[in-house]
Amino acid sequence: MATRAAELDGQDRAVPEASTLVSNMNVSQLEKVLVGALSLVLAQDKEPSGLDISQAAGRVLRAGVAVGLLEGDDWKRHILWVDDHPDNNRHERTAFESFDIEFTLATSTSQAMALLSHRRYGAIISDMGRAEGPEEGFALLNQLRANDQATPFFLYTGPAAREYQLEAAARGAQGVTADPSELVDMVTKALR
Repeated sequence: MATRAAELDGQDRAVPEASTLVSNMNVSQLEKVLVGALSLVLAQDKEPSGLDISQAAGRVLRAGVAVGLLEGDDWKRHILWVDDHPDNNRHERTAFESFDIEFTLATSTSQAMALLSHRRYGAIISDMGRAEGPEEGFALLNQLRANDQATPFFLYTGPAAREYQLEAAARGAQGVTADPSELVDMVTKALR
């Protein structure tokens, strides 16, 4: 996938048809897309949206191409995910990992801030409520924005996601969602 994306880099940045992408993949790349698509479908079980495996595969292909265009920006391929229950997001992370995104996990705001003091990340994904408090995602966002206005920040939260959108945007977040597919789209767009 990265090879195909590199070929596209010199051309118009429009994403070719999925059939063209698939026909140019080797077996290992195709396996990654299938694992990513299946993981995305499994993640949708928490927030059903009617996404089928072919739609998920298309989404993973597009994300893979977008991320493949990040030549020389290896730090952008590394995301900090803050959640006090990281196992709840394993399918989502597997979908991202299928197109070579890596994660550092933090379970608290203080742990996340300590990690941010030592490393640059392409994006931050956070849940909202943690043991520290019911709006700890906003606490992390506030601390981040006190020193860093550039790193994309996303809240990945439950059914109350819509309630947080305006406030999150006002505080400097790039997106709020409860939908795994929407998360993939928002984050890969921000990484480009």
